[in-house]
Amino acid sequence: VPEFQPANPRPTARPDVGGSLSVASFNVLNYFLTLDDGGNDCGPVGFAQECRGAEDSFEFERQRTKLLAALVELDVDVLALMELENTPGVEPVADLVAGLNGILGADTYGYVDTGVIGTDVIRTGLIYRTDAVSQVGAFAILDSSVDPRFDDDLNRPTLAQSFEDLATGATFTVAVNHLKSKGCGGATGPDMDQGDGQGCWNAARTAAAEAMVDWLSGYPTGAADDDVLITGDLNSYAKEDPIAVFSAAGYVDLHSHYGGEDAYSYVFDGQWGYLDHALASASLFTQVTGAESYHINADEPSVLDFNTNFKTANQVDLLFAPDEFRTSDHDPVVVGLDLDVPLPAWSATQIYNSGDRVTHNGKVYEALWWTKGQVPGASATGPWQEMAETADGVAIWTPSRVFNAGDRAVHNGKTYEALWWTRNQVPGSPTGPWQEMAETADGTPIWTPSRVFNAGDIVFHDGNLYEARWRNRNVEPTGSGPWRLLE
Repeated sequence: VPEFQPANPRPTARPDVGGSLSVASFNVLNYFLTLDDGGNDCGPVGFAQECRGAEDSFEFERQRTKLLAALVELDVDVLALMELENTPGVEPVADLVAGLNGILGADTYGYVDTGVIGTDVIRTGLIYRTDAVSQVGAFAILDSSVDPRFDDDLNRPTLAQSFEDLATGATFTVAVNHLKSKGCGGATGPDMDQGDGQGCWNAARTAAAEAMVDWLSGYPTGAADDDVLITGDLNSYAKEDPIAVFSAAGYVDLHSHYGGEDAYSYVFDGQWGYLDHALASASLFTQVTGAESYHINADEPSVLDFNTNFKTANQVDLLFAPDEFRTSDHDPVVVGLDLDVPLPAWSATQIYNSGDRVTHNGKVYEALWWTKGQVPGASATGPWQEMAETADGVAIWTPSRVFNAGDRAVHNGKTYEALWWTRNQVPGSPTGPWQEMAETADGTPIWTPSRVFNAGDIVFHDGNLYEARWRNRNVEPTGSGPWRLLE
């Protein structure tokens, strides 16, 4: 008789992701206040559709009970939600907040009051703990009217809201998404299944990601802060094109970073992966303390959900539990944050000394010498240097920043090293103060025109290895002159 051992036990608490603030993203599987009883229509005016979710009040109470249990267990400061009813006069987020406050105490949670968003029957939403954060500025919506690359006939519009951490005063923005699914109904041209494993509508999702990157870079909520967390059901797995767009823009896939190849939040046809994402901008990534899916749904059999279809009366009773398990088909993903105390904004009347840092127009500057009334960013040779870094802490070249010999900086996707003191000299010249540093996978230097090579250095160029006979720069290896071809 085989002996079975539990290898994946149910979680007893949500993941400990550290930090002083927590953010989660949760696809709640069609939370509708309007019953799907066959007699109701849901959706925006002019776009009425069949309702989804619970079919009668009995199912709805079961659904609401389980969902509130899950939200209480999540216990996060900001929660992004997907698959909420999108009908005028119906506010599922307000209903959930009322339920939570009934359990946890009055005014524990608040919500971003958006009303109807877009034309689909479902939308996204945001709730937050009022003692932890407050809204900063107005919410913002990305749809086709903002950028035609974002097709809101396919993708649900993106909702963005900035928040202030009440403990530190730091500001960050959460962008909630639910992009087009992989089903192929109506797909044509590049949106058809290309046989690459990404399903249908990949082109539409990729274009939406490109639009989102550009939109968020313009501070759509009015909060000029680069700390952004892109969340939601992107209907794209970790290595698909839309995620590559975000990665190329400097966003870090927190699922992959913390969970590696074993990270998952969704099971489809017996295959594990994650469609539910948390992508941190480069500046926010340095303030992330952890990220993990809370496995209360994906591993659970669907028979345990609130639905009563295809169940006997006995099964309806015995299989239901008023707990957090199998609330939805997606696991929520939880992110921990320790936000930096924000730098002061530049003031024209303030005296600044060497080393003082300020923010101005959404950028960070450091004073190089005593200054007063000189606007940061106004001159590349003035008293202020703009300080910017990649997600892994490498300096990003800016015209006003001072670099010394040996300092490295990234510019236009390439890494450079300063050969001597330099400021306001663009990396890329083969004879200037910067040498481009590139290597093969095994660490062999790749020849670049601007790089200095000394006698004995071995480089890779055009498929061959060469050894330097003497110190040289900007001399292409050919097997003669300063370079010897290695057979």
